[in-house]
Amino acid sequence: MRAGMVKRLTDYRWSNTDLQIGDLFGLTLSSVSRRVTIIRKRMVLEQNLQRQIETFKSQIKP
Repeated sequence: MRAGMVKRLTDYRWSNTDLQIGDLFGLTLSSVSRRVTIIRKRMVLEQNLQRQIETFKSQIKP
C-alpha cells in the first residue's frame, strides 16, 4: 500500500466505495479517486450552470 492510500483508507465510507469501484473495473485506488473527483467537479459545475440559467430565465420573463 502506498503512503497516499493510507489517508484515503481512514475515511471508511469513501474508501470502501472507491475500493469496490476499483475492484469492479480493475483500477487502482488513485485512478478511481481521480475519476470520482472529476465527476464531482462536473456535477457542481452543472448545478451552477443550471442556477445561472434559471436566474437568466427569471429575468427575461415579463
